[in-house]
This record gives sequence, structure tokens and C-alpha cells, in this order.
Amino acid sequence: MGYFVVDPVLRIPARSSILDPETHAVLPVGKGGVVSASANEVALPLDGLVIQTVIAKWMGTLPEWEPHLDVMSQRGYNMIHYTPLQQRGESNSPYSIFDQLEMSDDLFDAATVKKGKEAKNEAIKNLVGRIRKEWGMLGMMDVVLNHTANNSHWLEEHPEAGASSSRSSSCA
Repeated sequence: MGYFVVDPVLRIPARSSILDPETHAVLPVGKGGVVSASANEVALPLDGLVIQTVIAKWMGTLPEWEPHLDVMSQRGYNMIHYTPLQQRGESNSPYSIFDQLEMSDDLFDAATVKKGKEAKNEAIKNLVGRIRKEWGMLGMMDVVLNHTANNSHWLEEHPEAGASSSRSSSCA
């Protein structure tokens, strides 16, 4: 019996160093971590990942993310770990998902929300593309699809999918 491990091929635009070339001290914000004008792509090994977690519900609408993205890039992060971006349930926890197929309205301006699901998906797609191209960072979204909110319409339609407190088990 055996197995194969296939590492992903991660490529990002080249960025300037965040370290001073002589002293190796971290450069001030705005002086390093900038995507180079040539925008050549470089391979990013798994042990080279520097990941910043963001809790999207605290970041504001997508355009409000830009100053945060500047700092993340200039501090040397090359991947963003997003907590779930989906509609949240009544607890408002990112891990209590109301609708697994719908992005949270509070990430978008009113005009995008009014246009609906496809417009929101397009806005996310565009921002993720910009983050890669302009800030030189990859992304991964953390979502646990079975972390469904108690007030989810899906769970109301499929109550058999949820745990019931009336069921009990003993370890005797």
C-alpha cells in the first residue's frame, strides 16, 4: 500500500522585498512588498506561505478592504485565509451559514446587492483577481458546509440533516 503526495503549483506576481537589503530590518509600511512593474510570476513553495486570516464581516464592503490589503502585502503576506463569505445565520457567526450558495450582503454596496447573486459572485471574483494581480497574494476560503445556521431555510426543508437534542445516547 502506498500513496502519492502532489503539492500544488502556486504562482504569484513577483514583489519587492519587505526587508532592507543591508540591515535586513523590516521596511516601513509602503516601502516593501509591492508588486513589481514587470509582474513576472514566481513559484511559491508550500513552506513559503505567509498567511493572514481575515474575518470578512469585520472588513466592511469589498472596496473598504483596499487599505488592509495594502498593509498585508507590504508586511509580506502572500496568502489570505478568508473566513466564510456566505450569508450568516441569526448568530451572525461566519461559521453559522444561512445560505451556502449566497455571499453575504454586507460585503457589497446596495447596487450590487440589488443586482443579485451573480453580481455579488462577479464582484468577489474580480476582487480576488485584483488581489492576486495588484497585491501579489493568493487566497483560500474557509467554509464548513455542514455548519448550517439553525434558521437556515435549507435546514427547515431537510430537518433530518440536523442534530436533535431529543436524541440521546449513553456510553454505559
